Amino acid sequence: MELPQSSRPPASSGLLTIPIFCIGIALVACCVILPQCEANRRLAYERLSLQRDLQQLQKQSDVNLAFLKQLADDPTLAQRLAERQMKLVPQGTNILNLHGDDASPSSPFLLVQIPAPPQLAPYQPATSDLFGVFLQQRSRLYLLGGGMFLIAAGLVLGIF
Repeated sequence: MELPQSSRPPASSGLLTIPIFCIGIALVACCVILPQCEANRRLAYERLSLQRDLQQLQKQSDVNLAFLKQLADDPTLAQRLAERQMKLVPQGTNILNLHGDDASPSSPFLLVQIPAPPQLAPYQPATSDLFGVFLQQRSRLYLLGGGMFLIAAGLVLGIF
């Protein structure tokens, strides 16, 4: 006598399905998100550097505009600046002789020059051993493939 067979598939426990699937999703997420976080940190550093440069240029522009306004309002300053530029000494005045280098050029640009801001420390990426694995392209490729394999295995093992 034969036993009747049921048309239902055998029951599966699916004990490893969810953990394998979750590990695969976590690996894929780390391979995608962590390199982008590092890129965002680098962009924030560059933005800070550019903001400091912009502030420096704005300060220099303000000083230049103040000098030009003062030059337009004060005819004595304009005359003295022209004499300095042409290296003329008015009659009845003496040249002040300084000992040492004659490093005083006749350029008016040194009158309005402001010091440069201190340089930022060089960019240091946030690295740890685990974080560095996700930043390297070759290991990230293998981890991404492994994560995809685990996702597929979790889907397939859910049937059995």
